[in-house]
Amino acid sequence: TDYVWSSNTGPWETSRLSQIISRETQCWLGCRLTTLEYRHTAITIGREVVSKEFGEGTQEALTEGDLEEPEQQLESGLDLQAGRSELTGTLRYGVEMGIVSHLSHRSVQVFRDLSSKWHRFLQLSSTLPNPLTPVSVAKAAGISRQNQGSPAKSLPAQPAQDQAEPATVNDLEIQILVQKVVQKEGLITFKSPEQEIALRAILAGETPLVVVLPTGGGKSLLFMAPACLSDPGVTIVVVPFRELLKNLKTRLAEAKIPATEWIPGLSANGPAPIILVSA
Repeated sequence: TDYVWSSNTGPWETSRLSQIISRETQCWLGCRLTTLEYRHTAITIGREVVSKEFGEGTQEALTEGDLEEPEQQLESGLDLQAGRSELTGTLRYGVEMGIVSHLSHRSVQVFRDLSSKWHRFLQLSSTLPNPLTPVSVAKAAGISRQNQGSPAKSLPAQPAQDQAEPATVNDLEIQILVQKVVQKEGLITFKSPEQEIALRAILAGETPLVVVLPTGGGKSLLFMAPACLSDPGVTIVVVPFRELLKNLKTRLAEAKIPATEWIPGLSANGPAPIILVSA
């Protein structure tokens, strides 16, 4: 057969491959990966562990009498084997979270070293013997006043009389919002306690708020669920890749959540609770 994954009826469809990958990774790794997530994972592992071995032995030694030509930088063997250039591989696959799309993995390593030297020179807290202790997720999200029964102490961003009190959302209303996003009925469980804490903090109007979740951790729910409220306001979602933007548009349309893409120089097509911005 010309296909690695196939049966008597022909090659596996993407949906079947995704189901099997999700099932096996959940079983053996304890973390459910989709086809796209597995591709990023495999390429990143290959780049970090395998790629260095690909260049060895690929350049024949010069024989006596041959003119030595200027040394050329070889493309990554791992990327060439996959039928793409090294530039495409470094910019599109296994990109670290939070890195601007036009930076390669190699550039990030160089910049990290330079940044560390600047941190030491400026004596920032990250290089001091006793760095600042990070605030716990629950306290940062302001959930401690719900679970611990004591109000969280924080400075308001503006005078109290100018701030509108956010509407209280109970557990039943949260379930209804989540059901609309995932398009399923019945009791919906969160992917992690951190995801639930973050969503409750957002719906409670906590600010400032920083949420860090892993790939596949359910970050999309955090801006899609509030968009289903009766008074959703406006949420601006910055998307690093065009393919991810297309995927979000499809998911928002399936959930019947109005959204529009911001395009420089063009006016928006009417108000929408979610505005997508991409490069």
